[in-house]
Amino acid sequence: MPKRIIFKVATLTYRVLHGSASAPSYLALSFTCVADMPHRRRLRSASTEQLDVPTCHRSTIGGRAFPVAGAKVWNGLPSDVKSASSLSVFKNRLKTYSSDLSLQGHASNVSATSFYWLLQLRRVRRSLDSESAATLVHVTSRVDQCNAVLAGATKSVTDTLQRVMNAAARVVSDTKKFDRGLTQILHDDLHWLDVADRVTYKLGVIMHRCRHGKSPRYLVDCCTPVTDVVGRQCFRSATQQLMVVPRHWLSTVGRRAFAVHGPWSGTCCRTTSAHSRTMSSLDRA
Repeated sequence: MPKRIIFKVATLTYRVLHGSASAPSYLALSFTCVADMPHRRRLRSASTEQLDVPTCHRSTIGGRAFPVAGAKVWNGLPSDVKSASSLSVFKNRLKTYSSDLSLQGHASNVSATSFYWLLQLRRVRRSLDSESAATLVHVTSRVDQCNAVLAGATKSVTDTLQRVMNAAARVVSDTKKFDRGLTQILHDDLHWLDVADRVTYKLGVIMHRCRHGKSPRYLVDCCTPVTDVVGRQCFRSATQQLMVVPRHWLSTVGRRAFAVHGPWSGTCCRTTSAHSRTMSSLDRA
């Protein structure tokens, strides 16, 4: 089921379960909680706000009915999403929810949009010089937008966005797909970083701002210098202005949190070692 349909079905289910006035009245009797069924109250699903999935005779037609599809979508949501206090909070949590946190769908959407605009720019490339083409590529490309969430992502995700950067370099240099010298064009001529290095650079800038109190408070609270920890002020890491890396349980999800991956990436050591190093010097790095 596409994500847009899942979002609409989950939103409508939330309205029906909470008695919203915007939900149609004929859908009020579409769902039955497992906890309200006498013969299923002792089951584990009764304590997790699960809905009863009606039996459908045809998988092609009956499975597409709203009582069946809505119950399946609702049962697949985590408890923190289902326990939202309002509809706006539910929508915000639902937008950020992903079962595997792989961000492959995000990378695919960015890649498809970027390739569309690069194709449009390729058609008028003969009428542009290299400087104008580079400016338009930076405007149309969305690779750098919120790319800090890609910290610790798999190589398949970063490779999807790296193909966008390669195609953008081909458009700016007006070269073909199989021409040689792509690495030289990216690094030596255009001075562009690879996608993985761009994510590291973004984390370094964010850590620099957190170190000097220029970021939002919720990000600053995630960064704790070693010098502020009692018992570790005499360590060598305290003289290098390093940050404390908190413990995490999962190497696939916990390690990708900003509080863990920001200090762990090592960028904070390079970008906060000298207070006199400003943001302009970071841009030239």
